Amino acid sequence: LHLSIRRQRQMCIRDRYASGGHYENVLFQGNTASNKAGALLNDTGPMTIVNSKFISNESGTNDGGAFLTFSEITLENVLFSGNKSGAQGGALYLGDSITASLTNVTMTGNLAIELGGAIGMPSTATLNLRNSIIWNNYDSTTDNTATSSIHVNGGTYNQTNSLVQNFSAGTNGNLNTDPLFITDTDPTTAPTALGNSHLMDISVAIDKGDNNFVTPERKDLDGRERIVNTTVDMGAYEHFVEQVFKDGFE
Repeated sequence: LHLSIRRQRQMCIRDRYASGGHYENVLFQGNTASNKAGALLNDTGPMTIVNSKFISNESGTNDGGAFLTFSEITLENVLFSGNKSGAQGGALYLGDSITASLTNVTMTGNLAIELGGAIGMPSTATLNLRNSIIWNNYDSTTDNTATSSIHVNGGTYNQTNSLVQNFSAGTNGNLNTDPLFITDTDPTTAPTALGNSHLMDISVAIDKGDNNFVTPERKDLDGRERIVNTTVDMGAYEHFVEQVFKDGFE
């Protein structure tokens, strides 16, 4: 397991297996598994992951290109980009009878060989998605159906103030429009570390989140203020006008 960790609390890790705990400011990048859970498998116990990235990880013949969990998880300000699953859940796969709460999460450029380009979940799981962006992920249907984003498969799915490709929009603050990342991540090349998931100035995701879901002391994934212009943005990164100059455009 290749990790870049700046702060770490209450963690129990055995190789790439974990039993609950709290992960903060962690980079999971370039990991592979011959079977399931390319970067991290949470076995038992609730887990919280904050301000972290899962990039260019790959599971071999089974689910969870980056992350597979069999216990309750809470994710906030997390990026999943360019991960690949040999089965379901290009970025994330949820185990039976668990609840996953995702707030200000961005998932893009992920690939599942079967279903669930970004997320796969069984009929007994519950997924709560808030202030998040799931866009430009592929599965066996390419990017033409809802499963290319999330394979719900009869589970309970609650979406609020989020932008999810091929899912209905217009209620609960939800959108289904290109968020306009600075540089798209191509899921057909996954696993890949290419791309820039910050929002362009004209993104529809700016100021479209719900402040009630934001933990007051949290910063965005860049460590900057989480709420700008009075309303939080969707996704892991809060938009700043000067952000477009950060990656070689100046």
